[in-house]
Amino acid sequence: MLHQEPEAVHIGQARPVAASPSLRELFDRAVQEYRTSCFWNCRPSYSDAGLDVVVSRLRKHGDLKAWNLADQIDGERRHAA
Repeated sequence: MLHQEPEAVHIGQARPVAASPSLRELFDRAVQEYRTSCFWNCRPSYSDAGLDVVVSRLRKHGDLKAWNLADQIDGERRHAA
């Protein structure tokens, strides 16, 4: 009988986000519009952890419009939950 190794689990592996078209649109818009100012050294994925990164970096490195977009994303996440 062969011993099978369990599938590799990456540290911090994120679980997928519930399907929400408006949340996905906000995520895509944030990453596209603020790629150079907020996400220059990372590539957030559409997951709970990725949304945390997007919201955090929009607030830390973005302008007032970015802050408002982060609030919209947070609101959609609460609504979808």
